[in-house]
Amino acid sequence: MFNEHQQCELKRMAESILESRSWDELPWQDAWLGSYPEKPTDQDVVAEYRVLCEKAARIINGADLEAEYGTLQEHVRMIYLETAKSFQLR
Repeated sequence: MFNEHQQCELKRMAESILESRSWDELPWQDAWLGSYPEKPTDQDVVAEYRVLCEKAARIINGADLEAEYGTLQEHVRMIYLETAKSFQLR
């Protein structure tokens, strides 16, 4: 459904979402000591990428937008998808 350029953008979104989540999950004590969170694995990126692709395809095909904001993680995904430059959700 998505062309190569759109797939690259979705993959970058997936990486960014996972990196942000890693920072959020980093304990304050570790942050104060200068620790950095681990980078997301390729498997994690692929899984997040698939979730983003499914969500974007659902919305493009007419799914109810309100149903796509169920959890905080879903809300974050929607923020990223709404800022896509290579496609529009609506």
